[in-house]
Amino acid sequence: MGNRDYKEFAADEYYHIYNRGNDKMDIFRNTQDYLNFLERLCVLLGMPRGALGISCGRR
Repeated sequence: MGNRDYKEFAADEYYHIYNRGNDKMDIFRNTQDYLNFLERLCVLLGMPRGALGISCGRR
């Protein structure tokens, strides 16, 4: 079975985004990982960077 890049999103698909992982573990390794996720999400949604209105300083 091949590897899958979980950081790539497919257009016209549904995703459930969790706020934590198994055993209440963080799902992002660090703040930069979190910001990269938000940027990729904005690109996929066709929104300008920062358009989600999410406070990135909370992590």
